[in-house]
Amino acid sequence: MPIIQAMLALGVGPGPAAALLLVLAPTSVPSLAMVWGVFRPRVLAVLLAGVVASGAIAGLAAAALHF
Repeated sequence: MPIIQAMLALGVGPGPAAALLLVLAPTSVPSLAMVWGVFRPRVLAVLLAGVVASGAIAGLAAAALHF
């Protein structure tokens, strides 16, 4: 993704870049707008919490492994 390449070029660490790579697409407003009518708000909240948690874990793992 060009956003992540630009962030890495500006000196952002690999941990935040990895987290952004995983979290950016599923938590974007257009993605949420597409599924808003299909899922209940409670299910969407659980889904978003899971995506954010997995992004945080991926970011921490990437930072710990020095990617």
